[in-house]
Amino acid sequence: MSGRYTENGYYVCDSEPTHGRGGGHARVTARELETRRGSVIVDMSGSHLEEVPSGEGKRLFTSGLSGCTAIGIIAQDASGKRTTFLQHADPFQMIFRDMGGVSLPRVDAVSGKAIIMAQGYGSPVALSEAGDRPPHLEQADVVYDIAHQLGQMVGTENVHIVPYSAIKRTDSNPYANSLVVDVSQDGLGTFLADGWYSA
Repeated sequence: MSGRYTENGYYVCDSEPTHGRGGGHARVTARELETRRGSVIVDMSGSHLEEVPSGEGKRLFTSGLSGCTAIGIIAQDASGKRTTFLQHADPFQMIFRDMGGVSLPRVDAVSGKAIIMAQGYGSPVALSEAGDRPPHLEQADVVYDIAHQLGQMVGTENVHIVPYSAIKRTDSNPYANSLVVDVSQDGLGTFLADGWYSA
């Protein structure tokens, strides 16, 4: 199957999918697409922390959340050093976050942003606005506790809370239940959550 990436990270097929064994359509998963791009893949219960030199980019990816929580950070300190972080936390890690289950990096950020994707429903919201229209989330107390810790690092207006449903990915959205942390060559970069929300 051939295709191309759009500016916001979507993969668009140029032709109809081919038929695989058993007559089903051959599907390209977001993980396969991100592996081809050279992204760092973060598996369930894993995390990745990396400094990104000026003039270079870095892309981190996790998928298959299905009840898990994804936490992403892009931060820049006073010297211009950029740090990126992605964690795919399973429900037990969230429950035992204070005992090392969720290990947020210590970052002295002068600018930055963060995202937390958790199973639930409602509209994405910045933490600074969550009191007005909070999404309904699984493990809400834990999610908001982590979101407030992120807010202390990068500012509450720069923390995005994105609920996702545990739907299965489709050919039209292979990025369902996934998070991409895309650090640009200059500046901070963007998050792509659930294949449609960009921050």
